[in-house]
Amino acid sequence: EGTPIVGATFIRTDSEGTEYGNAITTNTNGDAIFNNVPFAATGAPTIYFKQTASDGEHEFDDTVQSTTMTTDTETLQIQNEVGAERTITLADANYDNLPIETGTITLTNQE
Repeated sequence: EGTPIVGATFIRTDSEGTEYGNAITTNTNGDAIFNNVPFAATGAPTIYFKQTASDGEHEFDDTVQSTTMTTDTETLQIQNEVGAERTITLADANYDNLPIETGTITLTNQE
């Protein structure tokens, strides 16, 4: 449902969140496709994964999630809420109440 998010990344993990394998990026349909995932009609192992990034315009949950595949194909819907609007006020560290007319804020992902 909703608009597909292109460019979100997911990776397989163990139950503790230790990442392994290669990250998968969502395509134009918003699908992240993991290949060679084990499945079984009964006694299937638990598959763990987490989202590591979104498209820059949406929030995401990076907690470890899990599923058990009883068929060779399974589709999970992951919803990313629109990112919250944030207001940042710059203040001069040396002079109280001195307005800053121009400035640059650089945001980077910490991994």
